[in-house]
Amino acid sequence: MKKLILALLALFTLETAFAQTETTPEYEEIETDRPGVGNAATVVPQGALQAEIGLQFQNDETNFYSDKEYLLPEVLIRYGLLNFLELRLRGQLTHRVLDLTGPALPENRFTDTGLNRVMLGTKVQFLKNQGARPDLALQADFELPAGDETLKADQVQPKLRLNFKNRLSQALSLNYNVGVEWEENFNTKTGENYKRFGLYTLGLGYKITETFQIFGEAFGELHQNDMQQSFDAGLAYKLKPNFQLDAYGGVGLSEEAPDYFVSAGVSYRLPK
Repeated sequence: MKKLILALLALFTLETAFAQTETTPEYEEIETDRPGVGNAATVVPQGALQAEIGLQFQNDETNFYSDKEYLLPEVLIRYGLLNFLELRLRGQLTHRVLDLTGPALPENRFTDTGLNRVMLGTKVQFLKNQGARPDLALQADFELPAGDETLKADQVQPKLRLNFKNRLSQALSLNYNVGVEWEENFNTKTGENYKRFGLYTLGLGYKITETFQIFGEAFGELHQNDMQQSFDAGLAYKLKPNFQLDAYGGVGLSEEAPDYFVSAGVSYRLPK
């Protein structure tokens, strides 16, 4: 009896050690909110610290103005507080160049550079993918009135998302988000400020190899009087299980959306 108890205890110890090895951040592949507009439906492992850093250029031109925006860079820090909950800190350094080009307007250039879109938030994972059941996470970020005086938000602005992911096969996955954001968004046609708008993302990801993945994604924002729709595509490459490079670009599909944008980034998870 004593030998049986000792054998069971040894087996339990080995199984526990094996499980801990399999779930520590060193051995789990990095999964990021980059590239693309849609965010992941998973959280970072408990105790892991992950940084996702990107550069982006966006251009939007009409008959009246040319609006160029440079993110130099945008940074997202994610920390796994629990095995189902992460804490998030985000911010970006924005350089914006606005040229008035309309025939009835003086030719003026306005530039601004500063910190903006500073956000604190969390992501909670409720479901893990099994069969037809998707990964499901609730993401809540709160943009703070912090940063450059002309670029920052005037008040706290909530941003809520439900993030989903279905693995259709070993290589193919379906990723989709739905959400609502509160944000000052001045409409030049009506002169109104819209405080709330809906959003969606719908993307397919395909693993060509274990380290190389491509994706395509449609996304949009539903405002009170218009629908901004866009499409982007890109790739991600894992140099190591915890180190990823990415690049992607997109175009506007509606008049209200920016004409095009390009982005490249790097993501790294610190092992314990």
